[in-house]
Amino acid sequence: MGKYDFQGKWAIIDREAMKFVAIANGHELATLIADIASVETTIVSFPLDVQRHFSHFSALEMKMLHKNTTGIPTVPGSVLSYGSTIKDCYDLAVNQIPVDTRTVFELNAEIAKLPPPEESDHKTKTPPFLTKLSDAQNYPATSTVKSAIPKVPRAAASPGAAPSKGATGKVWTIADRVRAESGNSPVDKTLRAKIIAACEAEGINAGTAATQYGKWKATQS
Repeated sequence: MGKYDFQGKWAIIDREAMKFVAIANGHELATLIADIASVETTIVSFPLDVQRHFSHFSALEMKMLHKNTTGIPTVPGSVLSYGSTIKDCYDLAVNQIPVDTRTVFELNAEIAKLPPPEESDHKTKTPPFLTKLSDAQNYPATSTVKSAIPKVPRAAASPGAAPSKGATGKVWTIADRVRAESGNSPVDKTLRAKIIAACEAEGINAGTAATQYGKWKATQS
C-alpha cells in the first residue's frame, strides 16, 4: 500500500457513471460516503495529494469524468493530451467541487438506515457512458471503449454467508482474523479501522473493504 495522505482531501468517484460523488476531508469520511454510495453503484476513492492517482483511468474515462461532472462536452475536433485531462479533473476535485460537510455521526446514521445487503434492490444498470458511444467520435482515435459484457446469473448466497472467493471473500477472512487477534473485541469503530487497514495492507481497495466489512458486521454478535 502506498503512503497515502489519510487526513487530506479524498475523491469519491462513481466508477460506472464516471462522475464525482463527493470530495471528503480525510480517509474515514471518504470511506463512510463510499459505504453509502456503493449500495447502488461501484465506487472508488483515493487521496488528492498528487495528480497521479487519476492515471488509473483511461484517457476516455478521464474525459467522461470531466464531462459528466461539469456538463460541458468536449469540443468537437479538439484533442487534449492525457496529461491535460488529468490536470483538469484534478483541478475540479481540489478547487471547484465543494467538500462534503457531513460529520462521521451523520454518515453513520445514514448507513444505519440502509437495508441489509440481501434486501437491497440491486438492479442491472448500464453505465451512462456506455450508452453514449456517439460521443467517442470527439476523442482521439487511440481511445478505446469497452463493450458491456453480459453477466451470467449466479445463485444468490444465503443471507449472512461469506463470499466464497475473490477480494470480497478475503475481506471476511481478514475480519475474522483481526477480531480473533483482538481477543474477540466488540465490533466497533476501533475494530473497523483495524480491519480496513489490514485489508488495504493486503492490496484490497478501501471501498471494497468497507462495503464487505458492513456485510460481515451484520453477521457478528
